[in-house]
Amino acid sequence: MGNIDFGKYKFIDYTNLTLEELELILTERNKNGVRQWMNNSDLICWNEHINFIKTLKSNKSKKYWLVKRNNNPVGAIYIVDIDFINKEGIWGYYLFEQFQGTGWGIEVEFFALAVFFKYLKLNNVFAYVHKKNTNSLTLQPIFNFRKTGEMIIKLF
Repeated sequence: MGNIDFGKYKFIDYTNLTLEELELILTERNKNGVRQWMNNSDLICWNEHINFIKTLKSNKSKKYWLVKRNNNPVGAIYIVDIDFINKEGIWGYYLFEQFQGTGWGIEVEFFALAVFFKYLKLNNVFAYVHKKNTNSLTLQPIFNFRKTGEMIIKLF
């Protein structure tokens, strides 16, 4: 699976990104306002980033996309631990720091779920949400996620 076009939103597979887009992803991901909510909140260096991107070409259990809104990069979505036998995976997304609080998260989540359920044919997606991330915790019930401890679960 490569790039996915929803019109206003385009999801560009990390393995198809230009050098400039790869640099942007790393810069934005390393900003404190983004990485503070991540499972791995460490700063990532360029070599780690490039090596990770290279692994995505052959790793079927991870998919990452740059999210563009009206052709402007605004964030990223990903799904890891994809299990095609049980049809499930663990997903997440982030908006670049300057786009947080714009309300675009609901749109990005809507299209991300379409990717996971329609294109990847998954039945369940799980997400870890930082307990202090009140924006995400407020958004998840709109999409029928339910909280179970530290994990949010989506069932279709």
